[in-house]
Amino acid sequence: MRAIDPAPTDAVDFILGAATKPSAPTTVPATTAPSTPFKSKADTAARRGTFTYSDGSTFTGWTTTTLEKPLRIWVEAQGEFIDVPYAHIRSATVDVVWERLDKEYQFLVSGSDIKTFTGRTYPARETIYTFTLKDGRTIKGSIVVPFDVRADNGEERLIVLHKRDKGPAGKTLNDLVYVTKMELGD
Repeated sequence: MRAIDPAPTDAVDFILGAATKPSAPTTVPATTAPSTPFKSKADTAARRGTFTYSDGSTFTGWTTTTLEKPLRIWVEAQGEFIDVPYAHIRSATVDVVWERLDKEYQFLVSGSDIKTFTGRTYPARETIYTFTLKDGRTIKGSIVVPFDVRADNGEERLIVLHKRDKGPAGKTLNDLVYVTKMELGD
């Protein structure tokens, strides 16, 4: 959250004051780099991480997440979100809440609530994660969080821990590969 200089006495003064202040001249840099919500290994406390998938494969590399944002975990038992700084996470393991093949459908016409089924199915899964913190405490809850992972060989992956995931029609639950474990170094 950005701090604002001392606020005027009322909202009208604030709005009028903001509208009458001259803006600083803007310059466009000669070259622009695409913006990204991830920090590079050089300018952050990136951590070594290993992600293990449901098919047994692993991916290891320098791991970062969204700039200066804690991981926001929904803890159903407490009915609240808990924000945990990325630096405090040691590991995460997954439990499957449910998984099934759902029937694919489309609506009869635009705006209708009448579904017509195609006869095909698609895999769907809901997961919940148990996060272990560096101090040994655990937090169990659902989350959606992206991780940018760069392996030593230069390969990059965007790995997302999903609360819910679904695959394309015609695929099986085994085809819907998901992260089962995440381990982060110091």
